[in-house]
Amino acid sequence: MARAERATLLDKVDGGSVSAEELSKWREASALPPKMLETLGTLAALKAKRAEGARKVAAHSAHIEATFTNQTRLRENIKSLENVGKNTLTDRYLKDLDKEEDGLIQTRRTIGSLEEDDATIVAKMDAIRLSLASEVRKLRAEATDVA
Repeated sequence: MARAERATLLDKVDGGSVSAEELSKWREASALPPKMLETLGTLAALKAKRAEGARKVAAHSAHIEATFTNQTRLRENIKSLENVGKNTLTDRYLKDLDKEEDGLIQTRRTIGSLEEDDATIVAKMDAIRLSLASEVRKLRAEATDVA
């Protein structure tokens, strides 16, 4: 592989802009050391895991919004039945409201857990990027020594 080509690959690695397609091609061509390719694969997997976590958080947030809308409806129904007094429909609405609150608590816990997982993933990704930057510097230094 020409030095200019390798320098371009190392620039992409250093910049963190390696696509899955490029990584696959580099593996086939053995364009970079196996350890670096493996590390890039790990980084790509963490990026995918992080994207999946963000998708789940968005879905849970949408669920929270839907719950608020439903709770508003239930409160309005309960309020409209205040003058009627205690009845089975009011009890049912209160039970539904209670279930909704329990669901909100659980959903918020889930979002909190996903956010903690995301922070852990970010820390791992940062450590991997530092490691890759070090490897890139070593490979560039080796290329300069050879020249």
